[in-house]
Amino acid sequence: MSLEKLPADLPVPHDDGAADHLIGMHLPPIALPSTLGESVVLSDAGSPWAVVYVYPMTGRPDHELPAKWDLIPGARGCTPQTCSFRDHKAALSELGADVYGLSVQATDYQREMVDRLHVNFPVLSDAAGEFGAALNLPTMQAGEMTLYKRLTMIIRGGRIEHVMYPVFPPDENAADVVSWLRDRLAAKEDAASAWNERYTAAHELYGPEPNQFVAAELSGLSPRRVLDLGCGQGRNAVWLALQGHDVTGLDVSSVGIDQARALAARTGADANFEVIDVAADYQPQAAYDLVVLSYLQLPPEMRSVVHGKAVASLAPGGELLLIAHHVDNLEQGIGGPPTADVLFSEAELAVDFAELELLRNEKVYRNVERDGVIHQAHDILLKARRP
Repeated sequence: MSLEKLPADLPVPHDDGAADHLIGMHLPPIALPSTLGESVVLSDAGSPWAVVYVYPMTGRPDHELPAKWDLIPGARGCTPQTCSFRDHKAALSELGADVYGLSVQATDYQREMVDRLHVNFPVLSDAAGEFGAALNLPTMQAGEMTLYKRLTMIIRGGRIEHVMYPVFPPDENAADVVSWLRDRLAAKEDAASAWNERYTAAHELYGPEPNQFVAAELSGLSPRRVLDLGCGQGRNAVWLALQGHDVTGLDVSSVGIDQARALAARTGADANFEVIDVAADYQPQAAYDLVVLSYLQLPPEMRSVVHGKAVASLAPGGELLLIAHHVDNLEQGIGGPPTADVLFSEAELAVDFAELELLRNEKVYRNVERDGVIHQAHDILLKARRP
């Protein structure tokens, strides 16, 4: 019996929703024994990305597989999956990703597999199940053994940004991870380029004044530390700085940040601006009294990540204000993005910000003039507080 080749006609695992909760979670600071002889704390992984493929168990030439192993959906294929990550290790390293395998087997058991297959990355043991329990990883039963179901987590700064679950076929998983990372890096470059073009074409695309809802909701506040995520050309950040706040504005567009700095200089506002991809590169610190997100146009796979980072940026008692285009604007309003993927609903925001105390989560309306006629745009406003 070859462990490195997948048998034909394996049952295909189905998505049971058991991994839906993982995106946006922080990894627990748990030291896991590794086949390299030293413990690894995945939450402290130093490379830009960490790829952790969680698998049930690898077979061994001198051991029989559990009874009816091939009949359990998603059980078979740990050895081909490991070989695939071994063979894609160089490509993943070029993309800034470290690779780790993880299972409940003891390190000595894993080390035999590492030596036999010439694995070129650490494999981690969670024999006590502490790491899996902290994340509520999905499990399966094989006889008397409780094993992890197969899934792959892509992690940035100790936070889970993407999950592949179920994984099938497992021998293609590493190539799928490489493709995801390449697409993510390309999307980052595309977003920066697109917004740079828009801001170059219109020096004050939305005007120099703050958004009407930002001004209405945040006027008269005592000075506080403020983070504007996706600040664009800086109109909200500059206005907040002029109200006496200590403001930091982040955006992926270098042109937008240059224009924000110029606006601050013209108005005498003391604000800090930084070019950064909030979804990919910003690492939150719970240090801000107020976080503002104004009309961020985020695809679904990035939305929960950025919203999670916004929550993680709040100090205890800090508040969050989000203004965005409502999903109803597509058919009932005017302007805004022409696709529902980057629009928001109350139900979606309630899920994304479930950790916070929701103060408001409702549709609001904004007057828009077109050809001398006033129309109403449908927006959504969320205010929330961190306990």
